[in-house]
Amino acid sequence: MNCSEVRASLIDLLYEEVGAEERSRLTAHVEGCNECRERWSRLRALSAAADRWTAPPLPRGIAERALARVASERAQEAQVKWPDLAPVQVMPGVLLGAGAAMVSLLLVVGIADQQVAPLAIGVIGVVWTAIYACLLLTASHGKLRPVGWSALTASGIGLILVPLLSIPSVVEACARLVQAAPESVLFSLVLVLFAAGYTAGPLLVAGLALGQPRPDHQLADGATLSVLYALLIAPAVYLQCLALPLNVAAVWVAGAVLGAGMAGPMSLRLAEWRAGTA
Repeated sequence: MNCSEVRASLIDLLYEEVGAEERSRLTAHVEGCNECRERWSRLRALSAAADRWTAPPLPRGIAERALARVASERAQEAQVKWPDLAPVQVMPGVLLGAGAAMVSLLLVVGIADQQVAPLAIGVIGVVWTAIYACLLLTASHGKLRPVGWSALTASGIGLILVPLLSIPSVVEACARLVQAAPESVLFSLVLVLFAAGYTAGPLLVAGLALGQPRPDHQLADGATLSVLYALLIAPAVYLQCLALPLNVAAVWVAGAVLGAGMAGPMSLRLAEWRAGTA
């Protein structure tokens, strides 16, 4: 064995990680080579010194101070991610959400031909308030800002359009179509397209006007926008469907979901096109 091979194996020899035959060869070389023997002696002395060393005792309270510092840093990070979310700052979002829910109910509940139970109205109002408030706060302080305001604006446009669906001539025309062709495939297709247009139109307009495209996150942002908008518009769709037969309501809901799902990504594509032409 030459010196370079022996030096590369001295650590293994020190920790007895070599076989008997190789150990004999290494030992024979070390005994006959002054340079390798000196290196081996220094290595053994260093190992013996390391075995005798003991860590000094930690100062009292160092663990408590370290934990306190970690907690403080996490609190600061939370404040950076969610600034101004003290209760006094949360309440305006909740109140705005409640106001938006009240306006939404006033716009939508009048179109239902059937009498809506007060309990159902109360539950829908609470759900709508929570959705609006959470989305308002998140859109103001969180990562959903690029899509939050688009979803809120689209739902507002959609709710404003709802009374147009209750114009007597429109209601009578729809009633005649339902009575004339309740099982018609063509009627079902027309109804799906109409419902899809009802949910997709406002979302496309809002995305074009307010969307903030992020090329690296376009697919995720589009899906998020569709889900947020679907949540916001769901109570309105439910109240619309109260006056419809079950089969017609199912077709209407399918079209509404289809429109919302397709319009989210498409609206961000429109926003990207708007940004490119600006």
